[in-house]
Amino acid sequence: MRIIDQIVDQLQQQAMAGVFRGDDDMPYARACTMDIALSDEKGVRFMFMRHVEDGRHFFNLSLSFRLYQANKPSRFDHRFARKAVPVVFGSRVVSILVTPPQTKDGKYWSVWHFRLFTDDKWAPLGYTPPNTLGAEPAFSWDEYSRAVFA
Repeated sequence: MRIIDQIVDQLQQQAMAGVFRGDDDMPYARACTMDIALSDEKGVRFMFMRHVEDGRHFFNLSLSFRLYQANKPSRFDHRFARKAVPVVFGSRVVSILVTPPQTKDGKYWSVWHFRLFTDDKWAPLGYTPPNTLGAEPAFSWDEYSRAVFA
């Protein structure tokens, strides 16, 4: 089984179980219901969580890449993300909102967020709502999947 398949299996099996693996010293993570966070031996870091912000509920997949042995940031691999994110969200990927790094730590680690908005019972809305999470730039999945990043 490929590493991505193993990660996705874990994410899907534990999505609502409230499982957290890893450090919990990140303020954003403390504000969320952390479902699972893990890194693989190649430095891919997944964090899957439920979050409520400004009254809006969403599942959030945060994805970043690290130089594993040194625990230093690595360039974000959009090619990998474009393959992995649809595996995590399945056909609902068309409804996600994609946001690039915004915070100081997020920019340092190059953390991208893939958000699936839900109702207050965590049922997916089935569409991408307008970005009302602040001034951060955002992409629909269609825009992100066609974008060219330097």
